[in-house]
Amino acid sequence: MGLRRDGRVVAVQLLYELDTRADLAAVELVIDQYFAHHGAAADPAVRSFAEQLCRGVVARHAEIDTLIERASPNWRVARMSRVDRNVLRVATFELLSASAEAPPEVVLDEAVAIGKSYGSSESRAFINGVLDRLLHALPGHGDRPSSATR
Repeated sequence: MGLRRDGRVVAVQLLYELDTRADLAAVELVIDQYFAHHGAAADPAVRSFAEQLCRGVVARHAEIDTLIERASPNWRVARMSRVDRNVLRVATFELLSASAEAPPEVVLDEAVAIGKSYGSSESRAFINGVLDRLLHALPGHGDRPSSATR
């Protein structure tokens, strides 16, 4: 895996932990605990990217969850699996981020791959469908070709 994929995976793990605590205010504690336990194995670039993603998702949590719910009208975020919703949150944050270095197609592909590796057998299709609808609803992205064949 590349450094950015590793960072995305760590961000999903951090957000998963925050989700189990049901306390977004614990973000700094969760980050500190995670890297205290995994610190020797963590590349500084991976840690930096993961922290950026995690803090960004927490800072824009309500906006991100609203966008995800609009893109998945039959699913409330709270009813999605923890893995799926946190993969979606990280990808949505990246799509919204003005400083995003990865093109939207890469963000979607990475999210689908992470969902496939860590989620259920349905995660790949679910994540792809939600992010495809979300991407097409964002300003400036509606004219992109569909990713339904991923």
